[in-house]
Amino acid sequence: MRYSAIILSLVIVGCSSTESQKIEDTTPSALLSKAIFSIQNNKSRIAMEKYLNPLIKHCNSEVKSETEKVYSARSKKEEDFYKSKTDTNGRTIRVIDGTCADAHFFAGYVNVELNNVDAAEYYLINGLNISPQNSRILSELGNIYQNKKLWDKTLTTYKKAQVSAKLYSPTNRANMEYSRALRGIGFVLIEQGKLDDASTKYHEALEINSKDKIALAELRYIEKLKLNK
Repeated sequence: MRYSAIILSLVIVGCSSTESQKIEDTTPSALLSKAIFSIQNNKSRIAMEKYLNPLIKHCNSEVKSETEKVYSARSKKEEDFYKSKTDTNGRTIRVIDGTCADAHFFAGYVNVELNNVDAAEYYLINGLNISPQNSRILSELGNIYQNKKLWDKTLTTYKKAQVSAKLYSPTNRANMEYSRALRGIGFVLIEQGKLDDASTKYHEALEINSKDKIALAELRYIEKLKLNK
């Protein structure tokens, strides 16, 4: 693989040493923040074992219900979309915040880092069960299919990520996640020999961020491939 396909924007929430705030250390948001902090400090195994595992256990208990279909949404647009759905089993729709979706995303990311690809795929697919319009989960799963060279499956997943980024990603992440999906699509198109189509996708990414290093590098790579034809 020419470039790492996993790009993170990590937000760290500071921890306090006061006794009252120590009590909050095991809340879902605190566990997620500590997991992110550990990942950023190259402690992926600690992130998974100490923080993400208990968080996902909490999430599983949160969404397991015979009477409710529970979704995890990162934005109001995504929340409204899930609330508009009708459950095929007649369950009531309930939407919780994006913490559980994020937990599954980072569990997927961490397990890729630890070379546990099957586990990564498991967490990401479970994440899509509660957050099917989550663009960054889709792109992370697309990256796994990409590494397995499952090109049709990869392309379909990245295209879903592109649509979800446009319609449902949080405002502060929408462009980043849309660009990520475009680059993923471009990568597949190169592998399929569709160089002009791939070039179009990378130029679309540059319209969002003219300094996108991966898009610029891939465009140079495409030109090199064309010269060698």
